[in-house]
Amino acid sequence: MKQKNYIRTSLIIIFIALCIPTIYAQDIEQKISLDGIWKFKADYYNKGETQIWYHNNFDDTGWDKLNVPGNWDIRNEYSEFSGKGWYRTTFQSPDGVEQKNVHLSFEAVGTDYKVWLNNELIGVFIGGFLSHDFDLTGKLKQGQKNCLVVCADNSFRCGAYWNWGGIRRPVTLVINNSLFIESVKVISVPDLQKGSAKVTIDAAIHNGDKITDKVDLFYSLSLAGKVIKKGFSSISLNGSVSNLATFEFILPKKDVKLWHFDFPNLYSLKVSIIKGNTIAHEANERFGIRKLELKDGKFLLNGESIRVMGFNWVADERLTGNTLPADLYKRDIDNMKSLGANMARLSHFPLPKEVYDYLDEKGMLIVAEIPLWGTTKLTEPENPIAKSWLKLLVNTNFNHPSIISWSVGNEIGDKIRNPKVMEYVENAIKYVKDSLDHSRYVVMVSHTANSQKEDPSKYADFVLYNSYGSWGKNIDKVHEFQPNKMIFLSECGEHLIGEDLNTATGNFTKMINELKGREYFFGASLWTYNDYRSNYRSGNPTWDSKVSQNRDWGIIDGYGNKKKAYNIIRREFAPLKCIKVGQNQNSLEVNIQPREKLDLPAFPLHEYKLVCEEFGTDDKVSQRTEIILPAINPGDASFNKTFDLKTTKKAVASRRIFVVNPTGYMFMDTTIYYVAPQKPFIKSVFNNGTKIRVVFDPVKMGTEYKLLYGENELNQKSTNSIDNFIEVDNLTDSKNLEKTYQIQLVAVNNFGESKSNIYQEKISSFSKLPPVIKAVRAFQNGISIGYSTEKEEYLYKIQYSTSPDFSKDTYIIQTTTKGACYIPDLTPGIKYYIRMSSVEQYEIQSSWSESYAITI
Repeated sequence: MKQKNYIRTSLIIIFIALCIPTIYAQDIEQKISLDGIWKFKADYYNKGETQIWYHNNFDDTGWDKLNVPGNWDIRNEYSEFSGKGWYRTTFQSPDGVEQKNVHLSFEAVGTDYKVWLNNELIGVFIGGFLSHDFDLTGKLKQGQKNCLVVCADNSFRCGAYWNWGGIRRPVTLVINNSLFIESVKVISVPDLQKGSAKVTIDAAIHNGDKITDKVDLFYSLSLAGKVIKKGFSSISLNGSVSNLATFEFILPKKDVKLWHFDFPNLYSLKVSIIKGNTIAHEANERFGIRKLELKDGKFLLNGESIRVMGFNWVADERLTGNTLPADLYKRDIDNMKSLGANMARLSHFPLPKEVYDYLDEKGMLIVAEIPLWGTTKLTEPENPIAKSWLKLLVNTNFNHPSIISWSVGNEIGDKIRNPKVMEYVENAIKYVKDSLDHSRYVVMVSHTANSQKEDPSKYADFVLYNSYGSWGKNIDKVHEFQPNKMIFLSECGEHLIGEDLNTATGNFTKMINELKGREYFFGASLWTYNDYRSNYRSGNPTWDSKVSQNRDWGIIDGYGNKKKAYNIIRREFAPLKCIKVGQNQNSLEVNIQPREKLDLPAFPLHEYKLVCEEFGTDDKVSQRTEIILPAINPGDASFNKTFDLKTTKKAVASRRIFVVNPTGYMFMDTTIYYVAPQKPFIKSVFNNGTKIRVVFDPVKMGTEYKLLYGENELNQKSTNSIDNFIEVDNLTDSKNLEKTYQIQLVAVNNFGESKSNIYQEKISSFSKLPPVIKAVRAFQNGISIGYSTEKEEYLYKIQYSTSPDFSKDTYIIQTTTKGACYIPDLTPGIKYYIRMSSVEQYEIQSSWSESYAITI
């Protein structure tokens, strides 16, 4: 009997290997994107439903056109609109659809929405932060043209975030046979002593025709592109729509590669249903094998104690809203990893699957949370919405190894404002553990755990706590109330640090030093990584959003520019305490000092490297030398490593020494320059009668810039800047309103300086400076522009042209939008030139800014 089963399994495996390439494309699953240009209308007077805007025959001739995915508040005319926005599109029914299972998938919508298909209301969804599917089975007819209408309402707001509106992530039609794999969940438990791992695979099978029959289930498991295990089982469908099949097996030590934030090893799993001689469906998943423990007052990852740091990330940007283009989320996650971030309650909102995929690949421990914040009726236990959100969050993201815990809410612990919160948190945590996922921790985020002994965080596996001052005192109080719980500071901040890249430094060193030295405390997450759009007002100027609608907590601004605080945090979050570089005639001596045992961060370092790169005057690497470092544990003694220098200083423009982790992220870099920066050039000069602004482009090997200036000689200087402009003020007085200044731009590095040509600027009368252009980006066949905003300004003009001197094909748009605007409907492949001007009352208009070129 065993031999027959073996032969049958082998034949099925051979069949699958031969047939999958052709069958999958034709018969298994079809995904049709409905992304593109949709008709759009803002429902300012809330009349859309009464006027049946959802009807197939409704005349939408005068409607606007917007991108899906996209945010309507990127567009200037809808930048402040909060309410209902209507979207309409049509699509043709695919061939053979009448016999298929069809679902309409929305990855994310801002925020609540209704959906109509061919005049029929097919569903309402509250909380479009989460992905959701609508069942269209039997509703599409062969050869039929379908009218799809969505009414999105962004009136709901969570916290101080901007409530971006619109269909902000992809919309997909998913078509399957009636028999398909609905979901695959994997739980893997490593045995750290033996090195093996137990793997359990649960495959939920949708049996739409309610057949009673035997089908075959096959799985294939791969690691690093190599198949390491295959399996097969026959299951009996019992005539119900939902069926569950389970595989369990032990992976031997040779096939176990643990997932860790420094070693994000991922397994690929393919599960196939075979009915008769046909592959009915396939599902592909990835997972990681890792072990988390709260044990003996330590937080353990794969048996090692870790004390880790991270960020809160507001997953949006002024130029692209919260659509999260791939290049943007990858930039931000890469930045956070290179800053030393390894754990965080990363976002108040659930993130798209592809973002969690990237976190899995790059290695970061994440607490995933539903958007329950502050005073809310959603904490009433009888309210079903929070429970439905938790179910969607867990089921949709079950296999991501980066997610180590689920959070049932943020800052909801005030029992006066939320009188039933104790019952809600207890029930919600029990529901997740008993019904959804027993393999992960479940928590809530508290801002009251320091002030009330009976706090709902007592039901959590560990305490996530938010603090914005007296950090050490507050977490000591949390520990006093809950002495048996480990604590992680999920939000750590003090006040807004400013929009100016040069002066935004924060108080981070003091904050982090207050947190060190406590065994029960294993990490903190800074609020925030980035500035974000907000119109939050509290009456406290150190907390209120700026006129630009930017809330400037971040170490990068809302346009992606790094502040001085960026490198401060990079030092504080580094995996080593410090490295010191000394240079002799023929060698570089590097002293490496590990972290202390109760430092932050503090964790064992394996397979890290010390690297020395040499650069030529073209700023390209000419030579790279690596030293593999020994295993380093917190509390180890400092030690030295030596690089022998084979090239002379004259042949090298600079040397960069840094530590690199196993995933390739660079830390603690020190650059030694042997030549001055390239000569800088002044791009534009503006003045307003008392102030001069000099704009320039960064040059190779320049780390900072300063301005030399004076009337008859260059006898004054500005402070150094990391930005691409410098301003100097108080250049005239009431007695002398006409002056001519000499100006010289200086590029600086640790070897020396390079100077531009001297520029003459005459100051003669009052005028207005143009906006500072912070960023320009091609986006959805248009241009997004980020810029500075002053409170006196009420209007912004943007000039764009296909000619560099704006002499032909030139247009001007104007907007009242603060901080960012958008030029739509441009031609792909064409280079455009843009510049800006701002207007105050009494028609006081600034000069045009410097121009920027960008290709759509």
